[in-house]
Amino acid sequence: QSEEIPLQTSHSDSCSAIVFDSSAVRPRFLVFSREEKSETLFDVWKNDVQCALRDAGRSANIIVQAIRSSLKGKARSLLLTFPTDATPEQIEQLDGVYGNIYPSEKLLQQIYTSKQEAGESVVDYGIMLKELIQRCIERKAINNDVKNEMLQTKFWSGLSDSNLRNASHYKYDTIDDFETLRRELRSIELDLKLLASSSSSPSVSEKKSTCI
Repeated sequence: QSEEIPLQTSHSDSCSAIVFDSSAVRPRFLVFSREEKSETLFDVWKNDVQCALRDAGRSANIIVQAIRSSLKGKARSLLLTFPTDATPEQIEQLDGVYGNIYPSEKLLQQIYTSKQEAGESVVDYGIMLKELIQRCIERKAINNDVKNEMLQTKFWSGLSDSNLRNASHYKYDTIDDFETLRRELRSIELDLKLLASSSSSPSVSEKKSTCI
């Protein structure tokens, strides 16, 4: 008679699932006070707030708390002029105090007349242009559809280094994306700097002649 083997049942360890509620997490905005040059400009701070507002999962109360925590100095004192139950949209009225007040025509003029400054890198010049054009789009002074073409045209034509402009002419004619064009120009800019640096360094024979 065969021995009956008892049936073994495996019991899985019971564990409680932890549900992470992102809507309860307060976003952290960069500090803005308008008193320290090292702190975030208002446009950057405002963009962070607007991104948080587009997150439908976060409550307005959480965003207001984050806004109040990010404002310092004079900017924070302005909160005293708002009701205690102010909404994020109401607090965004700080734009009237710290936001860009240039008329659209002035911003467009800045775009058309902008040129790369002496000592300004290709990256910094491109960032400046993108900021100007984005402000014009927000003011509905230009259409978002022309953003890429306008960036490319002004970016390349405004280069102060004629050697860089000449060396990148083919790239400008064949590339139809601003980010790609900027990346290529950064590479060409670096090559030109390395070439200039190597040509300015004394050769081995020159070093020997100076030692004699």
